Amino acid sequence: LDCSISLGFPGSIASLRQQFGRAGRAGRSGVCILVAWDDPADQFFVRRPLELTMRRPESVAVAPAAAPVLRAQLQCAAAERPLES
Repeated sequence: LDCSISLGFPGSIASLRQQFGRAGRAGRSGVCILVAWDDPADQFFVRRPLELTMRRPESVAVAPAAAPVLRAQLQCAAAERPLES
């Protein structure tokens, strides 16, 4: 993927970086574009672009031992790498 275009700020720096990280993998250059709308968060970052590029991603709080989280993680793991006998 050579270019990633995000239509509006996705709500977190972490999510935006994940979207932008899809462009330019495997040692290749990529281009990332954020199309800002009239949403307050979009306008905040349009006026303060360094805040967008220099801010650290938000911390994530999750309880990995919680049954719903664990169940979902196990399903994903099984789909990615099935157990072999």
